[in-house]
Amino acid sequence: MKKKLITSALLLSACFVLAGCSEDSGETLKGQTDATMGKNVKHVKDPAMSYTKINHSVTFNGEKINFVAKYGIEKRYVHNWRFTNTEKVILSLKPVSDNPNLKLGINNVYSDVSISSSKTQYNAVRQDSVNLSYSQLPHGMVSISKNDGYTLPFQVESINENETSFYVIYGYGKTDNQRITEHDLRENAYGAKLNVVWTVAITDKSGNTYFKTINDAVGIPYK
Repeated sequence: MKKKLITSALLLSACFVLAGCSEDSGETLKGQTDATMGKNVKHVKDPAMSYTKINHSVTFNGEKINFVAKYGIEKRYVHNWRFTNTEKVILSLKPVSDNPNLKLGINNVYSDVSISSSKTQYNAVRQDSVNLSYSQLPHGMVSISKNDGYTLPFQVESINENETSFYVIYGYGKTDNQRITEHDLRENAYGAKLNVVWTVAITDKSGNTYFKTINDAVGIPYK
């Protein structure tokens, strides 16, 4: 009888070590994919999205240049962001109007999704990030206009894919089998924070290019 109790305790401990063996992800194969192997799809239906717009202005040679940044996530994640799933965030920026004397473009875009929490163990721990530079292009930028802005689908990986984040939260010396659970994060976090830094390139009539930065921090609360 004693041996059976010890075995049961070990199995229960193993369950907690594997961290997530009893946690339902809430995801299905159908919800995570656009098609199934062996079946043809004529049209992929885009998921319903929710967007947030933020207006910005930068000053160049005493003149204000207005921009609008637009950020979107799937509606099902608006109040249900999951750090242990892979999600997509849409990042976009464009000028409100065109200036015939200036050429506008994107030189660099940096973005990350991090945890928002009152506890230092979790706060600002990064789930995933993206950093794209266009400095190597002939004009050092991707051109943008009022009708054709810049759009980037940012595929945000699960926080369990980020080894650095794991060690920040749990520290070194933990078992390789342990995973960060959604339940634990929801107990200790308000939600996610989307950080974005745009480097906008402005080229004048003389061919000189200047850089301005635009920063945004957008909350994705659990409730």
